[in-house]
Amino acid sequence: MISLDEESLLVEVSADVGVAELERSLSHANYTLYLTGVPPEGTVGAWLAAGARGARSPWDDPADHLVAGFQAKHKGTGEDLDVRAAPRKSVGPDLLALVVGMRERYFVLTSVSLRIFPRDARPVVAPFVPPADGPVSAEESALMARIATELGLP
Repeated sequence: MISLDEESLLVEVSADVGVAELERSLSHANYTLYLTGVPPEGTVGAWLAAGARGARSPWDDPADHLVAGFQAKHKGTGEDLDVRAAPRKSVGPDLLALVVGMRERYFVLTSVSLRIFPRDARPVVAPFVPPADGPVSAEESALMARIATELGLP
């Protein structure tokens, strides 16, 4: 199963679909996962369980995510885990760490919602650059004081 949501730039796909098959399907609709090199052999589930080699680095855009949501089964109990497609910070703990790169130790993916890109778009890579050392501005000091007050810190 491959279901394209062009408005959200997401594709929902069964974990047993091949990565190359998914990329071909996306290409016909003028989208891509923007993988580096040739799409890896094997299924989407196996690719994610092995760490999603070839996917864009999360450091390219820390606000963007490869996986928006997923469904998985617990290896021991068979219990279902359903994380609906939503921004990571708005859904509580990031349970994706139990799936991606875990080689199916805890959960086995059954389906996943992945971020896609228009084929002709060029993703912008804007790595985080920490501010240069220097004097703290009045605005920064005021913000830190407000945060400390809200947290009940001295």
